[in-house]
Amino acid sequence: MMEFALILPVFVFGVMGGMEYAWEAVCRQKIQRLAATSADNTARIRGAIDETDIHEIMAAVRLNGADLDFQHHGRVIISSIQRNKAGNGDWVRWQRCFGEKKATSKFGGEGHGANDDTMHGLHGDAAMRPPPGIALVVAEVYYDHQPLVTDRYFGRRTLSYETAFIVRDRNDLSLGNVTGLSNDEKLTCA
Repeated sequence: MMEFALILPVFVFGVMGGMEYAWEAVCRQKIQRLAATSADNTARIRGAIDETDIHEIMAAVRLNGADLDFQHHGRVIISSIQRNKAGNGDWVRWQRCFGEKKATSKFGGEGHGANDDTMHGLHGDAAMRPPPGIALVVAEVYYDHQPLVTDRYFGRRTLSYETAFIVRDRNDLSLGNVTGLSNDEKLTCA
């Protein structure tokens, strides 16, 4: 009994630690999947993209992230990046967000780089520039990890992930509003 009583706290801490690390790995995989599917789904829309398409994509994020309570603890930022009109840099043509977490894009807000050369590819990598006349859809996901048991042992962490896809089969790279959603109904990042 004495040996069991001495080893029990170490055993419980080890089991809790293993559970927390496994849960964090599952959460990381889920946010990577949220980023990949939201960017891919946005890039796959053919012809033209509309605000209602963005609502559908963000509804999928809400549903797929429900077990993480992503809406309250996370944020996804979808940006369309293309070469600016002067051809001397790239710009964020449009950007939409979902989730209550306060987070800003690493690439700046909507319109960043439109009239200057402050942005050249993703993270300054010229190899990650969108080709002329084509957009690059980037999804950034930020999530405040919610531990299973307590955050006393491992602390609070913000998990993040980003991914990009080239837009396919889209003639119009702007974001339309055929249904006439009001500014309050648009999922802007403000």
